[in-house]
Parts: sequence; structure tokens; C-alpha cells
Amino acid sequence: MDNTYLSSLEANAINALSPGNQVYGVGDKLRNALSNGFTWKAEQRYYVDGVNGDDDADGLSWESAFATIQHAVNIARYIDGTATIDTALDHHKYIFIATGQYNEQVLFSGYNIHLIGCSPLSNGDYGVVINYNDAIVATAVLGFSGSGLEISNICFQCSQAIPIILLSSVSDAVHIHDCWIKGNAGKTPTMGISCAIKNSLIENNVINGCITGIDVAAGAWFNNSIVRNNKITNVTNGIAIAATAVPTESQISRNNIVGSVSSIVNAQATDVLITENYVKPVPTDAGSTSGDNVTLS
Repeated sequence: MDNTYLSSLEANAINALSPGNQVYGVGDKLRNALSNGFTWKAEQRYYVDGVNGDDDADGLSWESAFATIQHAVNIARYIDGTATIDTALDHHKYIFIATGQYNEQVLFSGYNIHLIGCSPLSNGDYGVVINYNDAIVATAVLGFSGSGLEISNICFQCSQAIPIILLSSVSDAVHIHDCWIKGNAGKTPTMGISCAIKNSLIENNVINGCITGIDVAAGAWFNNSIVRNNKITNVTNGIAIAATAVPTESQISRNNIVGSVSSIVNAQATDVLITENYVKPVPTDAGSTSGDNVTLS
């Protein structure tokens, strides 16, 4: 049976990379698996191109890409042909975003949505950049509730007094990584990331020019989650956990944080590990485990 996902020539090329004593090569095994139904479905992938795209297209290739991220999300989060949010845990929707300036606000709820910038990350001059448009209602540059969100390789910038990324309610299994999250005009945005999360990972981001870099607000969850390897500078407060937040079994580690007032403030006396961070000033901790942090001079 022929299969459009992997040709015989491609299978043979993969076989050539396999150990010579294999009679049935890796390429043949992969091709056989694909031909028997183990496929990457086209409807799981959507494409956005702000320069050449069209929201009236189908979004299933670069040649028929959507023009806006919000429209792509609105299509991806639903079961095909319905207005019902797709909650299947094994069904992921990938939205690939071309280089460009996207002057829009992205707000949605959903499950297993991946927003992937397809260019080298930059601080706003190049790459995939989402800018807050002053003409729309001020909630956040990107606001999300649900589970399974991934945001990667995107620059967010804003000059308004709103959170840049807002993870509302209790967002589960969120992965925000390799992004640049910044204010456009000094410390105007209230927060780089405002989060209520569990089972989530925030890592390898640059956050600057906000009042607070990462904020866990009053009543918000911070459960079984990790914040690590982020650089947070040019902020008033680096990471802030409110006194009435509900964090348990979470970790803040290996971040480089310089705040004009605070680096890390955990006002909730509960189980949060704060360790191996490079900070200025010293973290303020109400009772969780804190140690091995390096205070910058």
C-alpha cells in the first residue's frame, strides 16, 4: 500500500542510517506504521501568515494560511464543523505562525492548542511578534483558560496597563517557553504573566518592562508547577505570590531576576521550593523552602 506520508525513496534513505545488520530497516517500519493508520492528520495543523494569509482560507497549508492568530485559534479549538470545544486529550491542534507583526488580541478557552512561532526569537524587531492593539477591549494580549496550552518562540509586547499573558481560572498542563514578553514603554503592563496554573511549566523566557514579571494572584492556584530558567529584568517585582494564593508542591528555580523593589515574594506560607536563583534583592519568603539562591551585587 502506498502512503503519501512517506515514500519508498524516503524510507530507503532512513534505512541507510540504520545499523547494517537490520533486515527490516527503521524506514520500512515507519512507512508500514503510517500505511496502517498511524498518521499525522492534516486537520491537526493550521498555518497563519499575517502578510499573505486570508481568514477566508482553510488554513491547512502555508499556501492557504489564515491571516490572524485569533481566527486560527477559533477554528482549532472546536470539533471540526461544530461550535463545540474539542476536549479530547489525545487530539492536539498545532498553529504555526509565520514571521510578522500581529496587531491583535488573542482570547480563548480550549484544550491542547499549540501556538508555535516559526522564526528566530527576537525582542520585537524580527520574528513572530504579537502587539496589543489599543483599539480593542483591554483584558490581556493573550488570555487563556483550559488545558494543554503551549506557547513557544513568540514575542509579546504591550504598552498598556494590562497583563500580557493571562492564564485565568485554573489552567492545567500549560507550557510557556522560549518567548520574549515585554512592555513597550517602560513598566506599563501590570504583569508579564498572570497565572492560575497546575501541572505546568514556564521556562526559558525573557520578561522585561512590566510592573511584575510573573504573578500568582489572590485565590489563584500554583500547583505542582515549575518556573525555571527565565530572565526577568527591568521590573518592579520579579515573581510575586499573593498571601491568599493557593500554591503547593511547586518550584521556582534557576531564574535570573532583578527587580527594583523585589525579586521573589512568596507571601503564602506553603510548600514552594525557591532555590538556585540569581536575584536582586534577596527573596522574601513566608515559610516555604528557600535556599542556595545567589544575591547579585
